[in-house]
Amino acid sequence: MIVLDTNIVSETMRPSPDRSVMEWLRGLHATELAVTAISMAEIQRGLLRLPEGKKRGALLARFTDFADEAFAGRVLAFDRAAAHRTAEASAAREAAGLHAEMVDMMIAGIVLERGLRLATRNTRDFEGCGLRLMNPFAEQGEPGR
Repeated sequence: MIVLDTNIVSETMRPSPDRSVMEWLRGLHATELAVTAISMAEIQRGLLRLPEGKKRGALLARFTDFADEAFAGRVLAFDRAAAHRTAEASAAREAAGLHAEMVDMMIAGIVLERGLRLATRNTRDFEGCGLRLMNPFAEQGEPGR
C-alpha cells in the first residue's frame, strides 16, 4: 500500500492538477492507496483558513465527499506505536543534522509503523527516516527530490 502525503492529495483537488501525478494515480487501484489522519487535518485546516463564504463551504464539502469516497476505510490513525516511530524518525533526522518538522515526522511514524511506502513531492523532508519514498511528480513516480 502507498500512503499519499498531503501535497499529493492536495494536488488531485487542484483545478488543473499535474498531469504526471494524475497519470501515476490512474495506474493504481484505489485500494492500493491510503492517507493519514494527519494529512486530512492539514488539508481541512487549510480550507478552514479561507475567508468564510460560499467558496470555502463548497471546497470543504468537495473535500469531505472526495475523502469519504477516495479513502473509505483507508485513513490511517496516529496511535501509540506511530508515536514511538515518530520519535525515532525525528531523532534520526536531527542526529543527521536535518530539520525534523513534527507534522512530517508524525506522517513518517504512521507509515513506518505499518511498513508502507510514502508518495510525496517533498522527499527531502523525509530523508534519513528509513522510509521508502516515491515522488509522483518525478517521472513515473520514481523516487526523487
